[in-house]
Amino acid sequence: LAEQTTYRVFEDAEGALWITQARGFARVDVHSPISIVSRTSLFAVLNHKGTLYGAATISGAGLFQYIPNPLTGIATAKPLAGSPSQAWRVIAFPEPGTQGKEQILAAASDGIYRIQGDSVTPILKERTGNIYDLVQSRKFPNRIYAAGARGVASVRWEGGRWILEGLPPGVNW
Repeated sequence: LAEQTTYRVFEDAEGALWITQARGFARVDVHSPISIVSRTSLFAVLNHKGTLYGAATISGAGLFQYIPNPLTGIATAKPLAGSPSQAWRVIAFPEPGTQGKEQILAAASDGIYRIQGDSVTPILKERTGNIYDLVQSRKFPNRIYAAGARGVASVRWEGGRWILEGLPPGVNW
């Protein structure tokens, strides 16, 4: 690996490990050598249907799409239009009741963003401050929980839009 410190690790459907670090990320097939995918500073990575998306905290542009370079084997980071300055997490949100339709969401500075193609837009009108993590509810799959600088909030997907539905007591975003 490029360095010792790692931020996130997850296993993909093929059993390979994806590891994010300050100076890039790597895919590790436990039965083969490590592949350095990028040397871009990165906090989180999502492999969504073969497209790699990254979240960074020190680059000035928080969200990237990684474009493979067949000559070097190292992917080039392409900043996404409308990207917040920092991002900490990228997830795929399967929309309940649809046939495989998914949204790509990012926890970032100034809120939660949706990635569509090569651009990024906020999903809420309300200003939420920094959001560091997102998790989809198993019990209520149309809901995500957002962990941020001001606590945890519940956000619900309903009628084709996102609704900020709950905040911890005493919190005003």
